Amino acid sequence: RQANLRFVRAMPHGVPEIGAASMDLVYAVLVLQHVEREDAFCMLRDIARMLRPGGTAYLTFPNILDDGYLASFVHYAETGEVANPARARFYTSPEAERLVTAAGFTEVRVAEGPDIVVVANRPQ
Repeated sequence: RQANLRFVRAMPHGVPEIGAASMDLVYAVLVLQHVEREDAFCMLRDIARMLRPGGTAYLTFPNILDDGYLASFVHYAETGEVANPARARFYTSPEAERLVTAAGFTEVRVAEGPDIVVVANRPQ
């Protein structure tokens, strides 16, 4: 067991057990896609709260412009999967960048591929 490692459960809008400005790095790899956009935005704001000034968030989102993710979107639409609360929500790069910036991050860098990769910093 590592002294600097512990597991906590996230709530729908954040992770209240994690103290403000207590982390250097937070990552969410294909996680935020499984909650409504509004909840994802609230989680992004809480990630900014958890990070120390200058801390980094590494985030990924499924890119709706990718053929594979578009096929999943179409499948959801055609089969009624939209009723599944854990389904994926798909983004474009500008949407992901806009939400991350609106959540309070600076120095937002976006790389587009099948997955949108966003690396963002909390202001100093």
